Amino acid sequence: MSMDAVYSAKVVGVTSAKGSFKDDSGKVIEYDNTKVFVEIALRGETARGIATEAFKIGPSNAYLAHRFATVKLPFDAKLTVRKTTNGRETREEVIAFEVVGQAPANPLGPESKAAA
Repeated sequence: MSMDAVYSAKVVGVTSAKGSFKDDSGKVIEYDNTKVFVEIALRGETARGIATEAFKIGPSNAYLAHRFATVKLPFDAKLTVRKTTNGRETREEVIAFEVVGQAPANPLGPESKAAA
């Protein structure tokens, strides 16, 4: 059973990584992901402000697919999150991601217009 929810979020950072490493037992661990860091409000009587939480949105090529190198930070986004459980633990997985209200910037920068 799964449950999906759509969230509006402010993305304040993006990272992408692909590679491998050896764990303590010598086993090779592969990784390949793109993560967005979104603002999350702190709660509680003695808490103020915001924190960030990382959400994996796909493999490392998602960085290029969403053209993050040309999107100005911070930006608004829409995340569709699927919540699943095995009865003991609950997991959240981003199943859809969309940049909202911003077209990717010119990847060559504003000076490229003069050269054109």
